Amino acid sequence: MSIVLAAATLIFLSSAAQTERAEATPGAEAPALQISNAEGMMSLAQQRGKYVIVNFWSSDDPESRIANALYDREFSKSQASEVNCISVCTDSDRNMFEAIVKTDELQTAHQYFHEDSRLANILADYSRLGINTAYLISPEGRVIAVNPDVDYVKSLLSAQRA
Repeated sequence: MSIVLAAATLIFLSSAAQTERAEATPGAEAPALQISNAEGMMSLAQQRGKYVIVNFWSSDDPESRIANALYDREFSKSQASEVNCISVCTDSDRNMFEAIVKTDELQTAHQYFHEDSRLANILADYSRLGINTAYLISPEGRVIAVNPDVDYVKSLLSAQRA
């Protein structure tokens, strides 16, 4: 009887561990992220070795939209940038997304819009600190800052070069 109880407890604990989601909080390993746009599929795992800003923004949140434009202008200038940007629009209206990308003159290669159910899973992993939030991911794949400003990221890069 005690063997059956122990086995049932072990099965319960292992299944609970399998359903636990990663949290995008400072110090933690960044949750997996795979997303696509017109230019192809991208995964966070492919970005290892570089800093990455994973930025969630919305047309109805001016602060996140401004941050998106700042990150895009500063860190999307070239493919050789030390920081890659992954900007995910959380809107449900693709036409609005496309209009903002055009109006704000954003680099389309770094802008992502998802109409499928995967966005809900991505947001479940990354929205613990708010839906429209930016995360700075280290070259090793760990979250090192939440909503970093451009100057902070630049100072981090300068310190690394020194």
